[in-house]
Amino acid sequence: MWRNGIYSFLKMLRHRLPHSFEHMLTFIYMAYSIIGLLLKTVPVFEEIWIECLRDLARYRMAIEDECLRDRETWTTVSRG
Repeated sequence: MWRNGIYSFLKMLRHRLPHSFEHMLTFIYMAYSIIGLLLKTVPVFEEIWIECLRDLARYRMAIEDECLRDRETWTTVSRG
């Protein structure tokens, strides 16, 4: 799911920055919400879901240039 459904799309959006910035933010937030829901409803794969959430947080952190507070928040999330 990560490789085909999330990572490949993030990679495509990353190559189109800065024009795809808003779409990338929206996608990261949506993917984060979905993975968070999976973490609660399918705990058997908890380690995998947490790894995906951390990867999404790193992507979010990597594209944050303006708001230092947001960057610090996503840095904390990515560390777990």
